[in-house]
Amino acid sequence: MGTDYTWNVATGQCTTQPLSLTLNKTNETCAGYNNGTLTVTVNNGVAPYTYSINGGATQSSNFFSNIPPGNSYVTVVDASANTVTESFVIGAGGLAQTYSVQFTQSVTSGLISQTSSSKTMVWTASISPALPAGASMTFNINFNHVETDNYVNTGGLQQNASFVSASTITAVGSAVVNSTTPTATVNGSTTSACGGQSGVTHSTVYNVTLSGGYVTGTINATVMNDASENPSCPVYGTISDSLGISGVGITGAQCASVSQVTTPITMSTTTNPFLLT
Repeated sequence: MGTDYTWNVATGQCTTQPLSLTLNKTNETCAGYNNGTLTVTVNNGVAPYTYSINGGATQSSNFFSNIPPGNSYVTVVDASANTVTESFVIGAGGLAQTYSVQFTQSVTSGLISQTSSSKTMVWTASISPALPAGASMTFNINFNHVETDNYVNTGGLQQNASFVSASTITAVGSAVVNSTTPTATVNGSTTSACGGQSGVTHSTVYNVTLSGGYVTGTINATVMNDASENPSCPVYGTISDSLGISGVGITGAQCASVSQVTTPITMSTTTNPFLLT
């Protein structure tokens, strides 16, 4: 004989674990950047899920970027229309620090007259405020040296000014002079009843990197000429020196910006009888 079996069938509902969220966020890096992020991990529920923050548009991705600092909330809806909302806070970033290149200079004068004039400039370029550890700034120091000769022609005799100049640059501490690029340009000339004027411009670009320390240099300029054979037509020369900054960049510093504006420094050396200084 066979064996009889009795089956008891129970009815009811399956229990589904409620939706819950795990949030992983990053704060704003610097004040005003509005670059907080949020990654949402859904626990339980039925995929696929849709995501939104602060009641905005829904998306299928669980990642949000460019979130401003402050209080926010994220809402997730699963395929069964179950909903969960959770609050989060994006921390505010630190205030940005602006760094700039600063020049200092001192000028000493030698004999200054209508036939001989000399000056020496000692200069430095440094970063203000001091850079944090691991940061560096790279920039160009643009040196322009202009020689202008106001010459006289008297009875077939041309009298000219003569020029002697020299310059140096030295890296001190955690500073490096990466390259030196010189150029020379002959300026246009003009003529006058007494003679004329001519000149030349010497330009040098120093590319430097500072992670501390500073760069320093000297500029020596001398102008010489004979006394004019024609009292109504002076012979004189002028040297104009200037230093400026360009191409400033910074690396290795968070929440940092740089100023591209630095007040140039200048020195003028002349035997011009109307401008002797």
